[in-house]
This record gives sequence, structure tokens and C-alpha cells, in this order.
Amino acid sequence: MEQQRELIARRIAPVGLVATSDQELAALTPVAAPAAPRSGPQVVAQVCGACHASGMLGAPKSHDKAAWAAREKAAGGPDGLLKSAIRGKGQMPPKGGDPSLGEQELRDAIAAMR
Repeated sequence: MEQQRELIARRIAPVGLVATSDQELAALTPVAAPAAPRSGPQVVAQVCGACHASGMLGAPKSHDKAAWAAREKAAGGPDGLLKSAIRGKGQMPPKGGDPSLGEQELRDAIAAMR
């Protein structure tokens, strides 16, 4: 008899929870651990290299010092390059299409490509 009650209890148990306030929702939402920042070369390999390796769509090629110097001058310096990377430029989407990239990751990627 007890075994039947346990089976019935499992069958009619709620399959989920409903949050009716922001506080309840916050309590039920698991907090994801922040991802470790990627190095500049990792970001270039995973995000930037597709265009910057070949100079596709006018992107300055990786390790082309003259092209990067001209782009930096046109952008108003290193901070201007960073702003271009954050906002996007021409055909390049903001953050190269990876919205998870942080400012330091972008700085490191720019340094790795120059």
C-alpha cells in the first residue's frame, strides 16, 4: 500500500515551478559561472581571423603594420581602434560578431593582430 502511494505521489508531483515575482525568479535562476577571458591569439583564431587573416572586406590584415598604423591614425589612436571593434566598422559587426567579448579581450586581440 505504501509503495502504491509513493508511485502515485511521483506521478502527480509538479513538473516545474512558477515564479510570480522577480525575487522568486531570481531565487530559481541558476547563476552561471563567468567564462574565463580568452587571450588575444585565442580571440583572433576564434573570431577575428576569418576576415583579418586575408584582409576580407577591407579589414587590415593581421601583422600588416602599415595597414594597422593607418587604421589607428584614422580612428584617432588605440582607443579609437577599440571603439571601432566594440561598435563595428564597415562590414564588421560589433565585437566581430561575438557579443560575449569583453573590452580587455578586444584590446588583446587588436594587439595580437598588429
